[in-house]
Amino acid sequence: MNKIGAKTLKLSDLKSLGLNVPKFKAIDSPTLQKNLKDFDPLAKKLHEELACKKYAVRSSALIEDSQEESFAGQFRTEIAVTPKKLAEAIDKVTEHAKEFLKGDLDKFSILVQEYIEPDISGVTFTRNPTSGREMIIEHHKGRGEDLVSGNIKPEKTQVYWPTSSPKTSLPKSTEAIENFKKIEEFYKFPQDIEWCIKNKKWYFLQTRPITTISKTEYEQSIYLDKHLPRSNFYYEKTEISEIAQRPTQITQDLLEKAYEENGPIQKVYEKHKIKYSPKDILKIVGNELFIDREEELKTLLPAYSYLDSKDLKPKLSSFSGIFQSLKNVFFLYKIKLDHHKELFKKLKTSIESSKEPTSIEEFLKIFMKDYQIVFEINLLAGISIKKIANLIAREKDISLSLLLSHGHQLLSNQPSLKVELKTNNLKGNTLEVSDKSQFTRNLSNEKENKEIQKWWDKLSEIKKTMLKGKIEQAVTYNKLREISRWLVVKRTNQLRNILQKESYFAKLEEITQNKISQSTIAKRKEEYKKYDKFNMPTILTNKIITRKQQIQGVSPGKAEGTVVTEDEINNSTNKDKILFTKVLSPDLTKYFDEIKGIISEQGGFLSHLSIIARERGLPVITGVSENQIKKGEKMFIDGSTGKIIQN
Repeated sequence: MNKIGAKTLKLSDLKSLGLNVPKFKAIDSPTLQKNLKDFDPLAKKLHEELACKKYAVRSSALIEDSQEESFAGQFRTEIAVTPKKLAEAIDKVTEHAKEFLKGDLDKFSILVQEYIEPDISGVTFTRNPTSGREMIIEHHKGRGEDLVSGNIKPEKTQVYWPTSSPKTSLPKSTEAIENFKKIEEFYKFPQDIEWCIKNKKWYFLQTRPITTISKTEYEQSIYLDKHLPRSNFYYEKTEISEIAQRPTQITQDLLEKAYEENGPIQKVYEKHKIKYSPKDILKIVGNELFIDREEELKTLLPAYSYLDSKDLKPKLSSFSGIFQSLKNVFFLYKIKLDHHKELFKKLKTSIESSKEPTSIEEFLKIFMKDYQIVFEINLLAGISIKKIANLIAREKDISLSLLLSHGHQLLSNQPSLKVELKTNNLKGNTLEVSDKSQFTRNLSNEKENKEIQKWWDKLSEIKKTMLKGKIEQAVTYNKLREISRWLVVKRTNQLRNILQKESYFAKLEEITQNKISQSTIAKRKEEYKKYDKFNMPTILTNKIITRKQQIQGVSPGKAEGTVVTEDEINNSTNKDKILFTKVLSPDLTKYFDEIKGIISEQGGFLSHLSIIARERGLPVITGVSENQIKKGEKMFIDGSTGKIIQN
C-alpha cells in the first residue's frame, strides 16, 4: 500500500461525498525519497497531470490528523506556487519535514493541490472545541493562511445543529452548513474543516478531527441534538439542581409535587400576596436536573421573557399579563425579612420531632408541609443576600463571601440557632434518595477575621446603622438555609426507610397504588445508567449567549494546590489539592479533609456547599468553566475576591 497521509486520503473522501475539492495529487513516501536529489522530473509530471495555473504544496504526513493528535501547522506549506517553482516548493516542504521528523521520511508524504486564490477563506469546527455543542464558522476576506495563523480577527458565526439558517454574510451558507454536517456524519466525529470561496463557489481544502473533544463528549452532543427542543428554549442548572443533581424517578416525582398547583411553592408565594402560576419547569436532560428558565420566569412575571433578549436577561416582551407581573414585582419588593424567628421555630420543631412516618401517604403529607418552610427560607435568604450585596457593591475592602462567613462578628446580639438533630444513621447530603454519602453538618466558624473588623471600624456610625440590620438578616437566613437542608436530609432518610427494598426508579403513583412493575423499573434503571458518563453544561439553549459567566468567590480564604477532578482525587499523590467540579453539590463535603479549596462551574452564595465551606473556612470560587483551567497544574485561589492564578 502506498504511504500517503490522512490529509490526502480525506480529500478523496470529501470528493466521494460530492463536495467541490480542488484538483490534487499525492507524492507518496517512497516516490518522495526516490526523487530527493532532483524534484524537477516529478514536478513536471505532476503539472502535466493537474495542469493548474498555481499550486499549494503541503505536508500529508502519516502522523498528521489522527484522532489523538492533529499536528496542525507543524509542517511547512507553500502557496500560490507557479509551475516553474513547483520543484523548489516540493524541496522546501521536504527539507522542513526532514528536520522535524529527524530524517525519517517514511512517515511523510506531500500533497500537491490546485491553489484557489480566495475571495473568502474560512475554518469550520463542526463542534465547539471547548464545549462540544455548537458549530463555529470563522472567516475573513483574503487568504486562509492569515486566518489559521491567528494574525487577524475573523468574523465568527455560531450555529446549533438543529438550526440550518444562521445570520451570516456568506453566500449559500445553508447549503454549506449541511455539507459540514455531512462531513462530520461521514467520519462520525467532530471535524476541523478548512475551506474557501471563489466567485461564490465553495471549495473544501482539508478536514481533520478535533482532538480536544472526547468520544464521550461527542456522544453527549449527539444526545442533546436529538433530545433538546427545536424551538427557542433556555434550561439552566440552578440551586434547585444542586439538591438533586441526578434525580432518580422518585426524587423527580417529589420535586414535581412541590411545584404543582396548591403545592408548597404556590402556598409560600400566596402568603406574601404574590400570584404564582404553576408550570412545568423541571427538565431532566441526560439524568441531570435543569430548570426551564423561561417557564420559571412566567410563573411570576408572565409579561417578561428571557428568550426575547440577546443576553438571556429578563425583558418586558408582552402586554399580556403585565398587570400580574407589575403587581408581583411590587409585592416581591415589599417582602419583609422579619420572619426568621417564626421560621426557625417551625424548622426546629420539625427537625427535633421524633415522629416517623410509616407509609408513603403519611410521608408526603409531612414532606410537603416541611418543604413549604424550606422554600420560604430559601426565598427570603435570596432576597436578604441580594439586598446586602447591593449595599456593599461599591465597598472595596469587603466581599459578600467574607461578610456571610464572618458577619456574625459585627453583631452584638446574635440569634440563637441551636437545633438538636439526631445524626445517628443519617445518610446523604441532598434530596436525592439514592445519595448515601456521609452526612455532614457544620454551623460554627470560631476563627476571628481581622479584615472584616478592620473594614467595619472604618465605617461611619450612619453607615453602620444602615448595614447592621441587613447583615443580621443575611447571616441569619444564610444559616437557616443550611439548617433547612438538615430537615430535607432527615425526611429523605425516612423515605428511604419506607421504601426499603423498593427501587428508587419507581414512581410515587405506582407505589401509592401498589402497581409496581419490576420489569418497568429495570428498564428505567438501565436507561438511567446509559447517561451516567455524561456531564452536561450549566446552560442549555439554542440561543448564542453573549454575556460572560461571572467568576466570583463564594467562600473566603486563600489556598494553593494542584487542580484535580472528583475522578482523580483519590488517585492523586499531591498533598495539596484544589478540586474542580461542575456543580457545588453538598455531597462534596466528603472531600473536605483532602482538599484546600474548590473551583466550580456552577453555584452561588446560596449554595448549601458554599454555606458549609464558609463555616469550615474552605475557599470556593464559582463561574469557572472547564476550559479556563489546566488540570494537574498548581493554582492559587482567593475565595474572597474570586482571584485565580495558575502557575
